[in-house]
Amino acid sequence: MNPFSQQLSSFVAMKNVSIAQMASFCGVDRSSMSKIVHGTRKPSSDELVQQIANFLKLTPEESSLLMEKYQIMQVGLENYRRRKGIHAFLQTCLESDNPVPHSAFKTSFYSLPSLQDSGTDSVILHGTGTIFSAYGYIAQLEMQRENGLLRVRIQPEERFIDFTQALRTSTDIADGFRFQQIIALDEGSALEDNVTFNLRLIHTMVRICKHISNYDIFYYHANVHTGKVTFSFLPYAIISRDYAMQISEDLRFAIVHRKPETVSFFMEIFANLRSACLPMTQSVRDYRDLLYNAKRKLSGHSAISFQMYPCVNCLLTEDLLQDYISEELPNRSFIIRASLEIIERKNEYLDSSSVSTLVSEKGLLRFLENGKMPEYSSALYRLPDPAVRIRLLRKYRDLIRQKSLTFHIVKEAFGNTASETSFWIDDSCAYILLADNPEKRNYLYIRDPEILSSLRDFFSHLPNHLAYSEEESMEILCRILDEHSSAP
Repeated sequence: MNPFSQQLSSFVAMKNVSIAQMASFCGVDRSSMSKIVHGTRKPSSDELVQQIANFLKLTPEESSLLMEKYQIMQVGLENYRRRKGIHAFLQTCLESDNPVPHSAFKTSFYSLPSLQDSGTDSVILHGTGTIFSAYGYIAQLEMQRENGLLRVRIQPEERFIDFTQALRTSTDIADGFRFQQIIALDEGSALEDNVTFNLRLIHTMVRICKHISNYDIFYYHANVHTGKVTFSFLPYAIISRDYAMQISEDLRFAIVHRKPETVSFFMEIFANLRSACLPMTQSVRDYRDLLYNAKRKLSGHSAISFQMYPCVNCLLTEDLLQDYISEELPNRSFIIRASLEIIERKNEYLDSSSVSTLVSEKGLLRFLENGKMPEYSSALYRLPDPAVRIRLLRKYRDLIRQKSLTFHIVKEAFGNTASETSFWIDDSCAYILLADNPEKRNYLYIRDPEILSSLRDFFSHLPNHLAYSEEESMEILCRILDEHSSAP
């Protein structure tokens, strides 16, 4: 028996039900249902499994367990785990919650006489609490400097992320301050599926990327399970202009260096390591960053565009740009010219490439209601009139048909279907614009080949409970257009 039939047989025995009655309730013959229960036949669909769960009067937890066993049977345990991990990652990116500022930290940050008053060049610290206090003290001093820079070599660690968010939201930050953090991704290990491992690391960093601007993340690959990473002795490091703190991986021991020559030495090590890394993030400062990334994304031979609202930027004409780009915008003529160039290149890309596009019904309706295009700052343009919104959405529908795009509308079960975060996944990179917080818009870049492959696999095998079929999706889009076109 397979794991699904074992679980189902257990529920049938526990509930003491008749297989014949269950078959009748689910609309299949008794022989087929008996084979499903005993593991010689697979259920034909998710819907049948849900019908079986309904008949057995399973709790939500029991129904979820039965469905999980069915999906594992369908795709295999490794594929199931990877797709589940990808879905959880995408849901985190789509969440729009904003952290509450930790005002209580303001009064407790951080007086460390051992750092201020010690006559020695180095101070030894014991205990995670003391180490975090030292980090808070060092970070605050640097944050209050104009053009301050805090260099961090530490793996994604929940406690560090939580503490950094609290520190960032409770401290007055001087102009030009930046974080730079270096992390190591696993290059491949027999100890754990490195896709799952690396995705979990990036997953942890998403909260930082979403809520803190001017936070630059760089990464390199290493066999992290063997401990062979740079800074192998006390492998973590936090470096400011005045201090260099080495920290053990378990955050229990640290040494804080004060001697200028030693701090400069650590800055040099950090700079050398960073030069060998790839950037994982980019803060969106203005329209130039948006235009730059728009050009970068038009490469490769296939792409996935996933955003809850319709991507209509390639449908804009010069007349629409002239009408709706803000009159007060500096370099307005340049923005229009650059936008037209990108629109032309994107249409050429759609002609020559295989593209899948995913939206939500709620996102389609919100576009018709307010005309907002969240990939662009609201300062760039005024909202298009209702008639223009309908015209653009019609052109969007026609584009899908004419270019033979793969088109799906995702369901509420996918995640926050009102999110303004957008994804563009091509052969070499996943570009994730975390845009739900207009004050802290950041690009997250994922170049890890195995994670890219897993992302593409996930979108190629969307289950029915997450997305409508192509036919159903087009029917929903046409219905929305018909309803709004006939509205007074």
